[in-house]
Amino acid sequence: KPPPPASGELAVFENPNLATSGANLPAPGSGKQSVSSAKVIAAVAAESGSSREDVAKVVDGFWDYVADVKGHYANRPRLSFLVIPHFGTFRFQYKKGKKGLRRKLTFRSSTTRSAKRHGGLHSSSWVDQWSGKPKGLSVRRRISVYVVERSGLHLRKADEILNRLLRTVKELCENGNTIHWARRGTMGAFRIVDVKERNGINPQTGERIKIRSGKNAITGEKAKGTEEDHFCFGASKGFLQRLNAPEPDPAKFSSQTTSTRRE
Repeated sequence: KPPPPASGELAVFENPNLATSGANLPAPGSGKQSVSSAKVIAAVAAESGSSREDVAKVVDGFWDYVADVKGHYANRPRLSFLVIPHFGTFRFQYKKGKKGLRRKLTFRSSTTRSAKRHGGLHSSSWVDQWSGKPKGLSVRRRISVYVVERSGLHLRKADEILNRLLRTVKELCENGNTIHWARRGTMGAFRIVDVKERNGINPQTGERIKIRSGKNAITGEKAKGTEEDHFCFGASKGFLQRLNAPEPDPAKFSSQTTSTRRE
């Protein structure tokens, strides 16, 4: 029986136009650029001394973990979320639209002091002391174990690649670059487009101010302000369809009412 065709990031290496993607990423201060996930994989492979195929397996495992909303997200009313320490938070929810409920998955990077301060690589020394039981592991470490179960990689190798991958993504996005993940979506620095201004009043001082609003260039959501110190992610339609997500409870949305404020 022939093996199944490669999918996800592994399929990139079957494309002759992408298989030789260079490992040189945009340097800080070189200007904002768009980067393919194939280039990110090539760079992480070169830095870690791993094959591109092994790094692609970690990338696929990471996104497969993110895609399992039922299995890996904590729940609140109408919202499920996955917090990855020192990296950021994925949020899944159903939104009401003209054609009914639609899936929405977004991401916001961590802006805590500890996340900003932790610019180096996370240690993989925990692997040597691990009991083999997932209980008590952080989400980062759970992702590494998950990758190993699906790829056959050694745990230390998978964890080291994952740590380098997340650090590389942070550095790229915090320097203003945009990453296009194959079959998943787009990740990049927060930026507002279609900006509009209106007159307003500062509720604390009573001072008249200009309020700027527009649309988040990555997620398409409404946003306020001009710039914030985080990066975000907008999922592709195909990735949203592939999510292992719970079915919505229509009762929770049918009771939702909207009200219009009169200024």
